[in-house]
Amino acid sequence: MVELKHDLKAIELLNDRALREPGCDRGDGLGFEQYAEVLAGVAVGTPGPFVVGVFGEWGSGKTSLMRLVEDRLNSVENRVLTIWFNAWRHETAEHPIVPLIATIIHGIERAEKNVWEAWGQWKPQIKTLRTLAERFSARAG
Repeated sequence: MVELKHDLKAIELLNDRALREPGCDRGDGLGFEQYAEVLAGVAVGTPGPFVVGVFGEWGSGKTSLMRLVEDRLNSVENRVLTIWFNAWRHETAEHPIVPLIATIIHGIERAEKNVWEAWGQWKPQIKTLRTLAERFSARAG
């Protein structure tokens, strides 16, 4: 921190990095803990399928909120497998479903063994996802 003259108090603003991203070593500075708790509870307590949308302007904390939700879901033993997908990185792709499917497959394959055992065998689902990705890729070519 910079030392200032004339008894001026230095104030450090929050940086523009989402929680758990490189360069961000702070906790929840936006007061999203309660929202994250509710969203995680909804995810594990509501029979699916269902969709939850998180909307906000750029820099409003959507990614930080989702990281907090992810932390809570990852703490649910043997019930939840979270897979992080940055959709904005693929917004110009003709078929963004392909990188989404690839990310899901990779997430399932690298999951800890106890998650696999709790959810049963994933091989048929992975085969189905790979087939979908190949079909979309063939259309793009």
